[in-house]
Amino acid sequence: MKIPFQRRPGGRWPGGWWFATEVELELAPDQVFRPDVVGWRRERAPERPSGSPVRIRPDWVCGVLSPDNARNDTVKKMRVYQRCQLPHYWVIDPREETMTVYRWTPEGYL
Repeated sequence: MKIPFQRRPGGRWPGGWWFATEVELELAPDQVFRPDVVGWRRERAPERPSGSPVRIRPDWVCGVLSPDNARNDTVKKMRVYQRCQLPHYWVIDPREETMTVYRWTPEGYL
């Protein structure tokens, strides 16, 4: 009998992600951020990133806007994330009930 989704011998399937909240990230010297949710692809970070601050650039960051700091997430952080070549940046705006998905390119986020 074949069991669906059986794990391969010795561990988990290839790929996958590590996700975390309340993580301090140092993406550049003297620039520490605390995004709402971050994620690392396991093929780049085989072990869950740890430490404070974490210095391994994430593959994905999600920020939830609040009225008091919307500009911080949509301008300041976005510029740093672009400079650091952060591949994916999602911004959720609960008031507008929207989610904007950005993908890194050398020319800027699309």
